[in-house]
Amino acid sequence: MRLISNFLLTEFFIICFRSLRGDCRRTTICTETLTCSEFHRDSWIRKREQVATLIRRIRNDTSHSQSLSLAATRDSMHLMSSLCSDHLSAGFLLSDASDHWQIRCIWSGDEKNGTCAPAPNINGPVDYIAPSKWRQLIRKFREEIGCSPKEIEKVEKVQELYICKERCSHAGVGYIPSIFIMSTILFSWATFILPS
Repeated sequence: MRLISNFLLTEFFIICFRSLRGDCRRTTICTETLTCSEFHRDSWIRKREQVATLIRRIRNDTSHSQSLSLAATRDSMHLMSSLCSDHLSAGFLLSDASDHWQIRCIWSGDEKNGTCAPAPNINGPVDYIAPSKWRQLIRKFREEIGCSPKEIEKVEKVQELYICKERCSHAGVGYIPSIFIMSTILFSWATFILPS
């Protein structure tokens, strides 16, 4: 028992030390399996480029015809189905400011699966965008890239969007179990310090 409590105490101090040193500042634990970091910015930029290609194709923009290679158009068309069903980050894809936003953990409604994407700056650790505003952004996006009327109609089922910038997940440990774990650690620490 003493060995386990010492191990837990050591892990606790290592985590605290790493967070004080700043190793963990640039990452956000979104879910148990997803950690958001600046690494996700590259995929965001590529996705925005694909969206721009789709929009130019839909508008038949001939001024960029040389830049619209066959491969880029083909890649964009493959991405089209996933873009037309995306309700987590699609609302931000048309915003040029999104290239400068920080990577955040975002999820919709009461879903358990989140994603990492740039999101507007928020004051607190968690914020949300109201359902009506989020639906409006997604509808505009789907219309711009030429999604089917059926996909555009599905926007009405989209819930609010939550944006989290820190402490998004507690590794699956709820409030009561976390109190129990903290109490156990404190009790173990107290028995370690007090003489036998």
